[in-house]
Parts: sequence; structure tokens; C-alpha cells
Amino acid sequence: MRTFLSMRKLLPALLLPALLLAGCGSGKFISGPLHLPEESDPAAEEVVVWHTYSEEETRVFENVLIPLFESEHPDIKIRSVRQPYTDSLKTAVISRATSGKPPDLVRMDFTWVPQFTQLGLLYPLSELSDFPEVKARVRGDLLQTAYDDGGYYGLPLNVSTKIAVYNRKLLTAAGVKQSPATLAETVELARNSGSAIGIGDFSSWGFLPYYIGYGGQLLSPDWSRAEGYMNSPASVQAIEKLLALYREGVLRISSLTDGVDLWNDVRAGRLFMIDEGPWFYSIFLNTRSVGNDILQQTETAPFPGVAGSVVGGEDLVILKRSQHAEAAWTFMKWMLSPTAQEEMFRVGQLPTTLDTPIPSELSKDSYVRATMDGLDHAFLRPPIPQWDEIDAIMAKSLTLVFTGRLTPQMGLDDAAKAADALLALRKH
Repeated sequence: MRTFLSMRKLLPALLLPALLLAGCGSGKFISGPLHLPEESDPAAEEVVVWHTYSEEETRVFENVLIPLFESEHPDIKIRSVRQPYTDSLKTAVISRATSGKPPDLVRMDFTWVPQFTQLGLLYPLSELSDFPEVKARVRGDLLQTAYDDGGYYGLPLNVSTKIAVYNRKLLTAAGVKQSPATLAETVELARNSGSAIGIGDFSSWGFLPYYIGYGGQLLSPDWSRAEGYMNSPASVQAIEKLLALYREGVLRISSLTDGVDLWNDVRAGRLFMIDEGPWFYSIFLNTRSVGNDILQQTETAPFPGVAGSVVGGEDLVILKRSQHAEAAWTFMKWMLSPTAQEEMFRVGQLPTTLDTPIPSELSKDSYVRATMDGLDHAFLRPPIPQWDEIDAIMAKSLTLVFTGRLTPQMGLDDAAKAADALLALRKH
């Protein structure tokens, strides 16, 4: 079930030979539902890109990358449409894709791609003549996020994982010379400090590192069954341990507790540790009122424990009914170029390509190093169409458990039963 990544290969010393996109060729699209003309229209084509970049990421995307691309490709214009990251966005993309008026490109969460693939809404990129050359530049582990039935339906654009962010004063006061290596040690240090560990919610992105870290399971190795895994004795024991820590006050879960502000509470010393992505720093470092104070207030390390944290990130996909698919493919390839990947790296978007070096100004930043080291032990969530629904089912059950309405065994039994009902519908 777990897929480990070795992202140290991103470091310059271990880079594979660069296969620059300029040499990838035009890559004619196969005949099929797109029915693209052999010769492009002399007028500039407009490619509409939907994305969920943050404000700072959008600034770089729209003011740096798009002008660079358009200067190199004057026959293509890119229209950036920033969207909120919500379930309603997924519904909107599906609706537009099925109605014949889709955006051309969508940057979507890794966990969304299997559902869109199953619905037949994505263009099969692996059938393009130059796809193998582009694929060779991308971390192979991450390509699993867009793989289905022998083909690839997207390209991983950026990757991340959550790291441990400690309050520096509390960590120093604990007398440890280096950050704790295990969850148990982290919990004990938080308890002794009179503080707590802050968790956001029961979503897989928020809660799974702790659940897996304490031995919890999700699905069978082939992702076909939850019974016996999600509600196994090991899983029940993991929830019992976490529930006891929550009741003790050593865990604070912001979705259940009014007044918990994870980001500011760890800065102020009201929390010993939180786990968060590198954007925690890229956002604060671009906030005038905080600036470099954040680097003095906190210390980072990979998420404690062998299990590590969750792999997050987004794939770039072409909607099958796009009227500008070849131009969209040109832009997609360019977004995986060293130039584009390095620019987005500077605002916290870790690259997925093998030939993108760490920008010199980031090479010594502890949070960048912690994130990249953390990816060595990070795990992918099950790449199945039903995952978001299973994620929601488990979150609902855990909320009932932690608010005292169900026992851990009852909650996980209910979640496993509901998950198996969804998995029974899975296409093979």
C-alpha cells in the first residue's frame, strides 16, 4: 500500500542527464476524439488553465511564467483562472468537461485524477509521440498518480509532504540537541513542556501521518478491501492511543477545538509542534509583519517516525474535449521545464523533475531540506477513484469517535463497511 519516494535524487549531485523540453519535438496528437487539424490556425490560440495556486504562487505564475512562455510561443496565449480548492471545484470541472465547454488544462490534486480518468474525461498523454521523452524527466513514483489501465493521463507538476514545525524555544527548553526521531518521543516532549501537538482535522492530509505512525492501516495491498485492514486490531489500537492523547490534552485538533490557530500558536509557543507543508514558510516569509521572525521562532525536521507523512501535490491534465489540446500540451511540457519548475520552487512548489536544481537562495534553508528529506519516507494515498469518498467516510467516523459518540472499534467497523461498499463498485 505504501509507496516510498527517494527525492534526494532531486539534488544536483545525483541528477540524471537533462532531457531539455526544447528537444522533445512537437508530438502530434493521435487521431481520436480531439480531431485536431494538421496545421494550426495562424491566429494565437487561447489555452484556459484552471488552478488553485495561492496568492503568491499565482503572482509568479501569472507575472513571471506566463509572460516567459508567451514570449517563446507567440502563437499561444494562456488565460489563468484561479479557483478555490473545494469539492465544488471538482463538480464544476466534471460539469464543464461533460458539457463540452471545459478548460483546456486543469491543475488538480493527485487524489482527483483517478476519478476523472475513470469517467473518461482526461486525454491519454501516453499516446503522444514525445510523451516518453517527457516522462523520462519525471520522478517515476509520482507518475503513479496519473496511471490507469496501462496509460498515463497527466503529469505531476509539483510535489510536497508535511514536515514537523517545532516551537524553537520549547524545543530548546526540552534540552534535546536534535529534533525527536519518533512520534512517541515527540509526544513525551510535548507533554513535559506543558504544551501540545496541533493537528488540523481528520482528513487524510491532516490525520493520516499520526494514524499510520501509530500502526493504523487503510486498505489491502491491492486497494480492493477495507475490512480487516481499516478496522484491524492494529488500527483500533492506533485510534485508542490517539484518543487517549487527545483526552489528555497532548493532542489538540483544531476542527474540534475553538480558538486553535495552528500557525500562530506554534509561533507563540502555545503548541510544541504542528505538521505543515513548506508553504508555511513561503507565506510567512512574504508577510511583512512576520518576515524572518518565523525562522527564529520555529525549527523544522522531517515528520517524526518511520512512516513519515503523506505525499501531496498536483497533476496537470488536459480535458479530453479541449479544443486546443495540442497548444495545451505545449504549455504542459513547458511547465515541467527547468525554468518553470525552478521559479515555482522559489514559492514553495517542490519540483517533480529530475533535472531541476535547488535554487541557490533556498539551498541552505532548513525547511526546504526537511521537506526533501521527508519525502524519502512519505507515502502515497491509494490512487483509486473512490479515495476522496473513503477519506470523507473515515473523517466522519473519527469525528464521532473523538466526540465520544462511537468507540474506536465501532467507528472503524462502520468506516470499513462503508468503504467496502464503495470499493465493490470499482472497475477492474
